[in-house]
Amino acid sequence: MQREAMVRHYSVAISDALVFRRVVSPTAWRSVGAKLRRAEHQYLRIPAPDGQVVVYTTAWTWGDTIEVADLPAALAADFAVTPAGGRVTSSKAWARSPVATRGDGRWTLLGLSKVPLVAVVQHAKDLGLYVGEVDQRALAADWAEAHLLRRPPDDPLAWRRFTRWIGLHWPERHRRREARAA
Repeated sequence: MQREAMVRHYSVAISDALVFRRVVSPTAWRSVGAKLRRAEHQYLRIPAPDGQVVVYTTAWTWGDTIEVADLPAALAADFAVTPAGGRVTSSKAWARSPVATRGDGRWTLLGLSKVPLVAVVQHAKDLGLYVGEVDQRALAADWAEAHLLRRPPDDPLAWRRFTRWIGLHWPERHRRREARAA
């Protein structure tokens, strides 16, 4: 049922555009996705069997990309073989939930770290807590960079160790303690 809804949504969202399709590896997707976002092209990324990624895009700039003649049929075929739990992503213009309804409340600032961001990200990756970097366009205007972390529900001790290692804190709370001590 979910797959049919996705086929209907993306068929309507993409219908007015000249669209191209290509299958790439997940490692290639990182650079391809970055190029598409920088050039402000629309895209849809669908996980495929064998760890591959199917990309629908308005850009015809790389490799053996083919033009899509029957979009609903192509989408239905790709969604039919998408592995269970595969994450489908798209550009904002083709997104399933409108950007205007998303709001700034999607991200939560947990605090500031006493170690450099590079060290925080590396430690999160080492512990399996790192999800990925937040797209710049999804951030509030006054945020320079953000990263998604996964708090393990079955191991709260691992999260506590991580936050202590990075020195997670709220600056104003720390200042209050210093003022009381003086």
